[in-house]
Amino acid sequence: MTMDRAELIGLGAAIGGHALLLALLVFGLLGSEEKIEERQAIAVTLEGEGTPLPVTSQIGEAEPAPEAAVLEEAAAEVDEAAETADSKADEAQAAEADAKRAADTAKAADATAAQKRAAKAAAAKAQRKRKEAAAAEAKRKKAAQEAKRKRQKAARDKTARDKAAREKYDRDMKKALGGSNAPSATAKRKAKATIGGQIRIRGCPPGLEVEKIITRVSINLNKNGSISSLSRVTQSGKTSSNAPQMAPIKRCVLNSIRASAPFRGLKVEDYESWKSIRIAFKVS
Repeated sequence: MTMDRAELIGLGAAIGGHALLLALLVFGLLGSEEKIEERQAIAVTLEGEGTPLPVTSQIGEAEPAPEAAVLEEAAAEVDEAAETADSKADEAQAAEADAKRAADTAKAADATAAQKRAAKAAAAKAQRKRKEAAAAEAKRKKAAQEAKRKRQKAARDKTARDKAAREKYDRDMKKALGGSNAPSATAKRKAKATIGGQIRIRGCPPGLEVEKIITRVSINLNKNGSISSLSRVTQSGKTSSNAPQMAPIKRCVLNSIRASAPFRGLKVEDYESWKSIRIAFKVS
């Protein structure tokens, strides 16, 4: 098949153009410092039958470098580990808080138990002290009753001794005087009442508990009822309150007795019965 001149010229131009283009490409790859522009990715959407949603992909998308994938995975692991560590720290902190609360509760429980033990011990001690106090009070009352009984017995014994002494005195006097002139106990009592009724205790100084002071005096008389002497002066009923008044009361009683003499109404024939009379005086 032969070509006309026009076709030959066109073919030559085409061959020359391709040769020029090839030369430019070779020259550009070997000598040019410019980089070949990266191919742009082409977005393609594939829709298959029966697929309700499109599946999209990028053609020409570069695969990530292995190092980047490792770093991303490591970063993800670090984040996960950090989250885990934070979570564990929170759990640990919560556990420590729970432990502290438990310790505080246990400590409070121990303190309460200790207080209860102390209170129980104190209650037991108080009960023991109450029993001791009750026993001591019972002992005190028993001692007081025993002391009262002894005082009463001593008073009865003294009364019996005094009576025996008076009776002996009467017998001795009767025996000494030959019987008929012996002082009569009845006459003595009457004379004592007569003399005591004429004595007025006056001018005694007041004071605390002076009414407890008892002054006993033996009044020795002459036949005319005058005082020959005052003897055997004793006092009882002394307290811490009336102690300063003891001596003044004594002087007051003796002066009052002297001021009341001579005594009247005494029978001379009974002189032996009243020549010595012992009387107890109390200041009211």
